[in-house]
Amino acid sequence: MIIEKLDGRYYTEFEHEIVLTEQDANVDYMLKVRLKPQSLKGIYIDLPKIKTEAGYLQKNQRIATPPKDCDAIIVDVDSKTVYLIEMKKTSSASTNTEISAQLDAGHIWWNHIYFCTGASGHYRIVKIAMMVEERRSRNRRKKEPALNQTEELPFLKGFGNSLRLELY
Repeated sequence: MIIEKLDGRYYTEFEHEIVLTEQDANVDYMLKVRLKPQSLKGIYIDLPKIKTEAGYLQKNQRIATPPKDCDAIIVDVDSKTVYLIEMKKTSSASTNTEISAQLDAGHIWWNHIYFCTGASGHYRIVKIAMMVEERRSRNRRKKEPALNQTEELPFLKGFGNSLRLELY
C-alpha cells in the first residue's frame, strides 16, 4: 500500500498500538488497539476526517445526510490485514443489523482508499464491533474478554476498552 498517496492529514502511522478516541455531545470513548506481536507497522485511517473534509455531500444535513459507516480503519501492514472497527457505547446502542451495515459501509470506504492509493495484493478484511465503556464511567472492566463471532453475526463482537488483534 502506498499510503503516502493519501494526504497525511487523514492517516496516522504507528508501531504496535494506537489509542482511538471518539468524542461528541453523546459519547466519550477510548479504545486501545494493539497489533499482533509480530506486526510492527500499522496505519490508522481517519475516516471521519476524510468524510468531513472531502466535500462529497452538501452541507445541508436535511438534503444530504451522510451514510453511517465504521469508526476506524486499521491496516496491519505486515500481515496485510484490514480491521474495520465500530465502537458503541452499549450493546443495545444499535442492532446487529445496523452495526453490520456500518461495517459494510466501512468496507466500501476501504475499497475506495485502496483504489485511490494504488494498493496491490490481497488484504484480509476483519470486521469488529466493540462495546466500549465511556471514559467517564467508573465501572470499567479490568479483564479484556475475547472477541466472539456466531453464525448469526457477520462480524466479531467484543467488550471493553482494549483490543488485541493477535488472534484475528
